[in-house]
Amino acid sequence: MGMPTLLHPLCYAVDAPVTYDAAGNMTSWGGHTHAFDSLGQLQRVTGTGINHTFLYTADGERIADRDATRNATTLTVRDLGGKVLRSWVKSGTAVAWVKDYVYAGGSPLVSVSADPTVTFPSEAPLECPPG
Repeated sequence: MGMPTLLHPLCYAVDAPVTYDAAGNMTSWGGHTHAFDSLGQLQRVTGTGINHTFLYTADGERIADRDATRNATTLTVRDLGGKVLRSWVKSGTAVAWVKDYVYAGGSPLVSVSADPTVTFPSEAPLECPPG
C-alpha cells in the first residue's frame, strides 16, 4: 500500500468572483454564500446542493456540522488542547463512528476511518491532480 495523496485546496481554484466582509471573511465564492457571527466564526455555508450550519464551544472550537442537504450532523470530540480526537455522523436516529485521530508530540500522527482507511497526514505529499 502506497502513501495516500492529499489534494491541496488551491488545486480547486475556480474562476469565480469572491467577496469579503469588512472583517476579511469570505462571504461568497463559486456560488456559495458564507455567513459569519460577530466573533468571525463561520455559521453557515449555502448554495446549490450545499446547506451547512456549524456549532461551536465557548472556546470557539467547531463541534458540529449540520448538513441539511443530507439530513446528517457530524459531531466531534476534542481534547483539552482543542485537537479533534473522534468524529461521528448522526443521520436520523442512527449514529455511526467516522474517524479517530492520534497525535504524537502535538502533531497529527495517524487517523483511522470506519471504512477502514489509515491515513498518515504528516507524511502524505500534497499534490494537484493532473489536468
